[in-house]
Amino acid sequence: MSKKKIRARVLAFILTAVMMACTAVLSGCSRGGGDVSYDGDLDTPFSRGVNFSSWLENASPEWIDTLRYTEKDFIDAKNMGIQIIRLPVNFHKFAGNAPEYTLDAGFMRFLDIVIGWAQKHELYLVLDNHSWSPSEPTPADIDDVLIPVWEQVASRYKSKGNFLLFEILNEPWDNSGYGLTSELWMDIQRRAVEAIRAIDTRRVLVVCGINDGIDELEKIPDYGDHVYVSLLCPVFLSASGRDVGYPAALRQL
Repeated sequence: MSKKKIRARVLAFILTAVMMACTAVLSGCSRGGGDVSYDGDLDTPFSRGVNFSSWLENASPEWIDTLRYTEKDFIDAKNMGIQIIRLPVNFHKFAGNAPEYTLDAGFMRFLDIVIGWAQKHELYLVLDNHSWSPSEPTPADIDDVLIPVWEQVASRYKSKGNFLLFEILNEPWDNSGYGLTSELWMDIQRRAVEAIRAIDTRRVLVVCGINDGIDELEKIPDYGDHVYVSLLCPVFLSASGRDVGYPAALRQL
């Protein structure tokens, strides 16, 4: 994939992420300032999305509120013009012990249902590996659990259509010198991508740099085709959700 195309996909996914950042609930999204639009062919079929947050982010599968969102919420999203849902999932907490890190069977059956709702109502769905918070440094050995978890997810959903995307890890962070350097994260992320590609060669993957820095974008290597790059940057939105424009560094992409 050319650097020009990578940058285009970065911008396209950022614009979608801006819309997702408006709120974690559908009603709030309608207050987020209207459609997000962009000029040119950025090779993405979506421009309006929302997070379904605080649903599958518990510390244990037994604590999941299975009724927090229902199929009706997917129908409502579709009717509001939403094209893509980002679903934060605490995969690592739903996995068993090392070295297999087997994902909880009951949780995976419920995730099957959720994915089925997205497919039925023709919505794109991002399985966001939301297993780590930037309030804590990401451990440098996170690959021990990251890779086997994605191997299981990739194997289970290999037959699903291109409506389903995988986000490798939400906001990997090193704010205390715990050893997760940018170079190490890019290598871990590369091995995660390769593990998924060994199972599913065409799944669209979402990758990122550490610490949400715009400067990290240039450090992300070419992981091949069917890859988007994400950047969470709250400066894009004011507290009211009004678009306040892009930083100069982003305009130069």
